[in-house]
Amino acid sequence: MVPYFIAAIFPFGTATAKDIQTVLITRFFTGLFGSAPVTNTGSVMADIWPPQQRGIAIFGYAITIVGGPTLGPIIGGILYATLEAFSIEFQEISWWGPVVGNLPFISLLVGIFFAAAFNIYNNKYHFNKFKANGNKAVLEARLPPMMIGGFAFTAGLFVFGWTSSQHMNYWPSIIGIALTGFGFTTIFQAALNYLVDTFTRFSANVVAANTFLRSMMAGAFPLFVVPMYHNIGVNWGTTVSGCFAAILIPVPFLFFIWGRDIRARGK
Repeated sequence: MVPYFIAAIFPFGTATAKDIQTVLITRFFTGLFGSAPVTNTGSVMADIWPPQQRGIAIFGYAITIVGGPTLGPIIGGILYATLEAFSIEFQEISWWGPVVGNLPFISLLVGIFFAAAFNIYNNKYHFNKFKANGNKAVLEARLPPMMIGGFAFTAGLFVFGWTSSQHMNYWPSIIGIALTGFGFTTIFQAALNYLVDTFTRFSANVVAANTFLRSMMAGAFPLFVVPMYHNIGVNWGTTVSGCFAAILIPVPFLFFIWGRDIRARGK
């Protein structure tokens, strides 16, 4: 609680900064102190909830992580990574304006809500596997949302990218955004559940490593994402992301088949 309170104070310094040095220093300490509660979340949930209930609990946490950035742009928040393409498409290309141009983010939130329903349904599947295994966690039962989400996320990127034109109807792009929200949420939540179940005693360390890598990438992406979209266009820029997503589609299937053997070797 103390680090989180300190992290909440430094943004005031960023908002009132008069030079780049102050911005960099205050943002550094915001990230430093703000990382503590994020890295501890997984271990706290592992301590509080048993495996058969932990899935829904972690999903509640995950939806706040992915749901926040969808509402932020509507009320003046900061865009990141792929979300930047949505703003460029609807504000700069389609000329919808700063307010209306952010409304398509609602479709991302709709996709997240559908992901919520799917993850809750999969928790029933995990519980049945848990009972059938003598009340022992079946880690691979956490992966079906990620397996489906990989296809949805990739499809959403390609649909959005190649329907992003002011000469085309906007509904296909909005559907692509919804698929992206559904896919990303199912992937993120399933991965978090799988990691916590796999490294229960060391889940804080694992979530910390995951958060560190994710934060490093989130910090680097804004340096090249906007120039990339401006130079090669939203269609090709989103295609680059879609290709990376497509390459990673087999990952949850590989862990679903060989995950148990991989963990056995780790012991």
